[in-house]
Amino acid sequence: MQEIQEEKYFRIYAWSYFSLHATQRLQAFQFFITLITALIAGFAAIAKSDIYRWLSIIGFLISFLSFIFWKLECRTKELVKNGEEALKYLDRLHPLNEIDNNLNYLRIFERDEKITKSREKFPLWSGHFSYSRCFNFVFICFGIAGLVGGIACLLFGK
Repeated sequence: MQEIQEEKYFRIYAWSYFSLHATQRLQAFQFFITLITALIAGFAAIAKSDIYRWLSIIGFLISFLSFIFWKLECRTKELVKNGEEALKYLDRLHPLNEIDNNLNYLRIFERDEKITKSREKFPLWSGHFSYSRCFNFVFICFGIAGLVGGIACLLFGK
């Protein structure tokens, strides 16, 4: 009986850990998008006043924030994976039969990992896109756009 209680406790603990970090990951990305939107709006407002050299600060800030949030995403991804691994371990404690030569439906994380690995990553329009891949694409686009915009404003600004 104590063993069942222990497993129940560990499962709640692992799920709470996973859920917390998965939620934080999405909230951090949402905050990044909100912050970048505000900076772009500020960029547009300042651009109307013909002080282009000052716009470079916003461009470089967008690049810097893209880098910082990318690093935060990398760390949060690791924390989410820790929770997934703990839940996979708890799932493996029970001998669940395969269904049609596939992992049991109750092995949610292992089953998803297997399905995901079997999908093609390219071409871009029909390949598998993970959260990390999508987030990284956004961070790269804004990082490069901010850098290019900052340099252009320095070089060609009034």
